[in-house]
Amino acid sequence: MNRYISTIFCLLFLWAVTLQTVSAQHRYKNTDESSLPEKYVQLKKGDTLSIRQMLKEGIPVDAIDKRGYTLLMQKALEGDTVCLSFLIKAGADVNKSYRADNIAEHLYTALDYAIVGKQKETIDLLLRNGALWEEERRKTFSTIRKLNFRIDADMLEYILTKGARLGETEKFDLLVEYVTMRKYTNMQREIMQICLRDTLEITPEKVQPFIPTWNDIDAQDVCDRIIELQKEEMECRDQSRRQEQILDSLKRLMAEGKADTLHYVYYTYPGGEIAVSPRIDTFYNKVSADKDWLVFLFCALVPFLLMVRLVRKYMKEEWKKQVSELLFPIGTMWFTIGALMYLPVSALYENFDDYCTRLHGREYTAVADYSLEHIKVYTGRTGSRSELVRRYNFTFVAENGVTTRLNQGRCNFSRYDFTERGDKLPIRYLPQVQKLSIADASNTSDNLVAIGVNGSILLLMIGLLMGKLNFLYKIWIKFRNRKSQEKSKHNQKKSKRK
Repeated sequence: MNRYISTIFCLLFLWAVTLQTVSAQHRYKNTDESSLPEKYVQLKKGDTLSIRQMLKEGIPVDAIDKRGYTLLMQKALEGDTVCLSFLIKAGADVNKSYRADNIAEHLYTALDYAIVGKQKETIDLLLRNGALWEEERRKTFSTIRKLNFRIDADMLEYILTKGARLGETEKFDLLVEYVTMRKYTNMQREIMQICLRDTLEITPEKVQPFIPTWNDIDAQDVCDRIIELQKEEMECRDQSRRQEQILDSLKRLMAEGKADTLHYVYYTYPGGEIAVSPRIDTFYNKVSADKDWLVFLFCALVPFLLMVRLVRKYMKEEWKKQVSELLFPIGTMWFTIGALMYLPVSALYENFDDYCTRLHGREYTAVADYSLEHIKVYTGRTGSRSELVRRYNFTFVAENGVTTRLNQGRCNFSRYDFTERGDKLPIRYLPQVQKLSIADASNTSDNLVAIGVNGSILLLMIGLLMGKLNFLYKIWIKFRNRKSQEKSKHNQKKSKRK
């Protein structure tokens, strides 16, 4: 019995050795391939003369160099169509695989190298001369899966139009690569979009075979990520489809003369193409900006009248006798008073106009945005410093349905320095005069306080120049005299004690 068991084990061992030998002979059957001399390894582009010389020397056209490459593979990677055409006419095998360690299974062909090198003309040339995709050569693998993330989106799109296969297996392979190794590959989102053009049934069982064995990520997690990507892609497709439908309808309306020019702007190009974009009217916020001339006129006219009154009342005789001598100092006083008066007058009008806009404007909800700008801030003796400020603008849909964008201008927005892009704010807008103000109670109180303060300063200045505040001077004189009398009495008492 033991003899029979030993005999069976010996036969099984001999059968396994025989199979291994046959397999090794099949895998290493090309060990006697001709080698390519080093002088023919690096040929210049279009150098067919060197190829002719190589063939005259009896070197086979499919000879491989030390790395395992043929000249056809090298020229396919470089995109040298001149040398490729010559090699193909000389009988080069366009479907020969790169050989590494005498193994040529699932390794790159000239077509694969043309794809890796992004050589579209070379791909066309090889396909015309009988180059086969991996799935046509072996039936068990595909060119896309073999090259995997070495194909970018543009090349993937191109080879699909040329007959490459993108089946469910290839799609899952690329998608798993994208969601698990995004940081380490050149995978692009466009490739993911190509894979998700058709809706896939995604389950952990289908995903598991494509997760690398060294990666301990959960198949369910990968599945959820791909499903989320698929949902995003479907939403994007639906949105783009809706936009295309809207654009098509608008183009038809334009052709019929019924275009909505109130909400859209139409651009017609010489080729007949029509581009449509939403109409957005952009304005500068004119709060206190449209009446600047009135402020200047007030600051020039009022001091002039006050100076005339001053001269008539106090310097009439001197003015008649010394006109030329008094003209320059009085003119200087006029300019100085006008410049000092401009500050409270402009602040008074700015806050009053902002308050009126908020009082009479129509309320909207605007989306805030801003741009950063460097300005110079003067700091007295130290000169100036550069400061980064936000220049806000507000976008909203006005009552006519047109999107309107206004920049901040002189709008009182000091309390909103923390506002970020996209924040929604209540505003008041007067479309007739293009004025905008923030609809906030704190801004209204700020306006009223500023109006009161600047109005008081202005009245004090005018009253002082008109002599209406002379009583204050008289009170001050009386106060000083009383103080001096009390001081003299105190000194007299001290002298008597001594």
